[in-house]
Amino acid sequence: MFYIKYNKNSYKILGYYTNDIGVDVTQNEDIKKIDTNDISQTDIRAYNEDGSIKSLGEQIKEKIIILKNNEVVKDGVIVELNSSYEDDYIRLVQRNILNLDSNYKIEYDRDSKKYHIIEKTIEEKFQDKVISLDDYNKYIIESRYNAYSLELDSKRSELLDSILKRLGDENILLDREKELLFEIFKIREDIKSKYKKI
Repeated sequence: MFYIKYNKNSYKILGYYTNDIGVDVTQNEDIKKIDTNDISQTDIRAYNEDGSIKSLGEQIKEKIIILKNNEVVKDGVIVELNSSYEDDYIRLVQRNILNLDSNYKIEYDRDSKKYHIIEKTIEEKFQDKVISLDDYNKYIIESRYNAYSLELDSKRSELLDSILKRLGDENILLDREKELLFEIFKIREDIKSKYKKI
């Protein structure tokens, strides 16, 4: 195996390494005199014993080229990971180059067979001490209030309407209460006609 290290701007050889295959190259020789048809890396080339240039994959496997933490091989080229892309950002987080916001986590999606960044649940945020006990309890109270509004208000309204209608039919309500009851029923009918079921 034979390695040449050269200056990519001047193409002058800075040094060479060999495993006794008898190649005669001296320092500062012009690299252009050597066959440069297949250069997988601009500053280092490694040759197999038969004289062919080692592929980028072979050079990485044999630790001739060592990738930086923020580099990967894509389509046969070494590229720097870009934190603007989710896949690259996840790799940078997994390599401890970047920190993920503590409100988020990386999760594997079996359907797409990819990792994605998703927001943690409120329980996970509390367990990870991202939010305080007070904030957690405020969220729970707000969630209960919303659930009560969505699930109980309509039932409560139906019950109240039924009681009021019965009291109105039995002439137990005062005239003003009957007028208000009539307005409530009219508003309800207007809403039903405005938002019709399909």
